[in-house]
This record gives sequence, structure tokens and C-alpha cells, in this order.
Amino acid sequence: MITDVALLKNGGVIATYSSDAVPDPAAPITTMLMKNLTVHFVLIYEVPQSAHEHTARDINRLIAASKLKHQIAEVFPLEHIAEAHERMEAGRAIGRLLVRLG
Repeated sequence: MITDVALLKNGGVIATYSSDAVPDPAAPITTMLMKNLTVHFVLIYEVPQSAHEHTARDINRLIAASKLKHQIAEVFPLEHIAEAHERMEAGRAIGRLLVRLG
């Protein structure tokens, strides 16, 4: 998070959600205070449906324009779906884990 805070301009906003891996993260409070940052906590279950729809439209527009690039960590055949799930739960993959259906 320290790098993230360094990149923000004064008065910037951080949107954050929880993590099972780090349930109580440390934060550079003094640095955040001196930059007059706002921290906005996001609980996805409480986000209005209209926000979900707006986000889906934006994501689909970016995909259609080839502006979203996803880092793929590994691709698993369907018969190894349990291994893919275990890898995801371990939280050590850098990028997305995909399961090939066909």
C-alpha cells in the first residue's frame, strides 16, 4: 500500500475491500493524513444494482476496444478444476487462473 499512497495526489481517494489473506492490513496513516486522502471502503454486496450494470457496460466497452489486458497465471483443463481451485485458495498465483471448458 505504501507505493499506492506515494502515487496518489493530495486529496486523492483509495477504494478498498477486505482480504482473507490480510484481514487487518497495516496502513501508513500519517502519510495518508498529510496528503489529505479519503479511504472509501467497498462492500460489494451493498453496491446498488445500477452500479453493477454501469461497471459491466464499462468493462464490455473496454474489452471491445482491446484496452483491457489480463495477466494469465495458468490455464487448467476441466479435469484439473480441483487443482485450479486449490491454487486459487493458496493465493500465490500472480494473475488469473483459467479453466478450459472445451
